[in-house]
Amino acid sequence: MANYAVKNEDPISGGKRTGKKRNEIDLIIEFTGRGRPQYVFEAKVLNWKKRYQRTDNYINPSGLGRFLEGEYADYTARFPEVGMIGYVLSDDLELWKDKLIQAINLKSSALKMAREQEPCEICEEFKLEWRSEHSRTSVDSTLTVYHILLDCQPTLM
Repeated sequence: MANYAVKNEDPISGGKRTGKKRNEIDLIIEFTGRGRPQYVFEAKVLNWKKRYQRTDNYINPSGLGRFLEGEYADYTARFPEVGMIGYVLSDDLELWKDKLIQAINLKSSALKMAREQEPCEICEEFKLEWRSEHSRTSVDSTLTVYHILLDCQPTLM
């Protein structure tokens, strides 16, 4: 970890907004050595009990859409991979994974899907990871998005 810096809600330089009005990226992991590559994450709360925290929240322009054509598109154009984190506050993780995959598939043309979503394993502790690949016409490249769900439900004692 000595070679990495973790930034939370880091403002994006450039763009139309300035100062405190700049857009903020939820999480950035930056290698502190030569070249300083970064790994960027967008995070969304997932709670079926609250309408504004359902699947649309995850895939809309303020979620996954930020990487494709929205606020982060220019900033992340130099990155071939990004991450989406879902903080699950209700229901089962597998149920959320199924709901999100289905929602992404239903909006596949709007999300510019380049190929089918597929399971993957980045970290052994996260059992339900998957990835999606999207076309980015503005920079003529594809973007791989790694999806990770975290169980953030309170435990009853």
